[in-house]
Amino acid sequence: MLEKIKEKLIQISNKELFRTLYSYSKGYRLKIIYITILSAINSLTTIGIALLTKSIIDSAISKDLSSTYTLGSIVVIGLIFKLILSKYTMVYSTKIGETMFNDLQHRTIKTFYNNQWLFMSQFKTGDLITRSGNDVSKITGILMSTFPTIVSLLAQLITAFIILSSYDKTIAFIAFILGPATVSISWVLGHKLKELQAVIQESISELNSYITESIQNMDLIQSFDIKEEALDKLEKLQDRKRTLIYKKAIFTAITKGIIDFGFTIGFLGATLLGAYKLYQGVISFGTFTAFSQLVTHIQSPIYGLSKTIPSIITVLSSVERVIVFNENSTETPDTSLELQPNELMSLQFDNVSFYYEKDKIILDKLDLSINVGDKIALIGTSGEGKTTILRLVMALLEPSSGEVKLNCMSGSVPITSETRKYFSYVPQKNSLFSGSIIDNLLLANKNASKEIIEKALKSACIYDFIISLPNGVNTLVGERLGGLSEGQAQRICIARALVHNTPFLILDEATSALDTETEKCIINNISKNYTSKSLVVVTHKTEILNYCNHIYKLDNKKTTKVR
Repeated sequence: MLEKIKEKLIQISNKELFRTLYSYSKGYRLKIIYITILSAINSLTTIGIALLTKSIIDSAISKDLSSTYTLGSIVVIGLIFKLILSKYTMVYSTKIGETMFNDLQHRTIKTFYNNQWLFMSQFKTGDLITRSGNDVSKITGILMSTFPTIVSLLAQLITAFIILSSYDKTIAFIAFILGPATVSISWVLGHKLKELQAVIQESISELNSYITESIQNMDLIQSFDIKEEALDKLEKLQDRKRTLIYKKAIFTAITKGIIDFGFTIGFLGATLLGAYKLYQGVISFGTFTAFSQLVTHIQSPIYGLSKTIPSIITVLSSVERVIVFNENSTETPDTSLELQPNELMSLQFDNVSFYYEKDKIILDKLDLSINVGDKIALIGTSGEGKTTILRLVMALLEPSSGEVKLNCMSGSVPITSETRKYFSYVPQKNSLFSGSIIDNLLLANKNASKEIIEKALKSACIYDFIISLPNGVNTLVGERLGGLSEGQAQRICIARALVHNTPFLILDEATSALDTETEKCIINNISKNYTSKSLVVVTHKTEILNYCNHIYKLDNKKTTKVR
């Protein structure tokens, strides 16, 4: 039994997690100390008021009205001071806490962006939202609230115990004796709470992911008439979360009940002993009143500490869920040569192989060269690896072997996250952000001139439509397109890529929602208006091929030049 408890204590006392918590406090430590001092002063003021209350009662009983009024006035001032201090601390803590939350959330989402695409792709959207929201909120709470609370409770506990001991060591001992046992129970039971909280967080993430996917695919749910099935699955996920939270509530209630019972016995014992001493005439009525308050000021901090310990343990699961993104390998840009667009000569795949699993090769010793100004098409059946090639170009994936590089007049540079600035990418799916059309067009080129924007819109065959809108380029769009058709959204995305003005333009089935004539018009415009731009098109449509000077077919894990 002791070995099991020891094992749990070791698991709970994970120094690395606490070191991580400490690192998260960087930039806020002085503010946390300031809040801690304010909280401690607030707690000590409470004890001071308790001692003054004793003197007031004794003065009143001895009919010393002058002292009674004086002490009463001091108590009133103390209560007003305590009220103002507590409200100021609350407002200040909220302000700093919200700032810290925003900062930690920003840092967490930054780690999402900096992690390798392959690693991030294993997480669902709802899970990432939960980690960057709910988990970060818990971490902020423990730094800005829990730790200052612990220090202030300890200050209150130690001060009250010393003062009560000066009056009566026996009563102080009775009031304190259950403290260590209660804290020990909290540590042991807290391990179970930590495990349960981790499962609850997973269930919340799964629920959030499903809700996100359902809303994004609402048209499919309505089209297939599977509303009842979708709602049934939603209800099952909600029931699972509710069951887990209910289980945690029961466990917490039992733990709290045991602790409450112990404190009740301790308080009752101390009170009865104080009453007996009052009966004997050993102490005054004011001292007895002070005993009762000081006993409370000893037990309340212990009780508070017994609650904060499980809270800390629960938060550790949130820390684990957040730091996993710090522990995994992140993108490490490393270019020894800064390229100028006019120096670029070609994009080259040199003996490139790629696989997600060693026995499932996607690309096998692929060689491919795309010269600046080339207009090439990648064709082939679905699942052959066309999108994988594009992800290698964008450095979202790294070759399992071989090299993808940019060649220029003065040398070559391996493809990394730093070389993405030379590529504009247009995916098949809608990739417009909430905001105005102009916000989306200027997404990657804030300084684009009116002429550059107009040229891009005309080349994407969307200019006439946009200027016909009541608000023109200031028309608001969103994730559900805001009244735009899929084809119109695709053309805006193509225009945005052209505004980006990079040497390479990559279209990944980016004209799938367009009719043949519009598609031919766009490709022809790009070829005519952007002669020096290299165009890489992944398509299943044969009409586009007439506008490409090279066609490569991906088959059997390799590319074959068709034309």
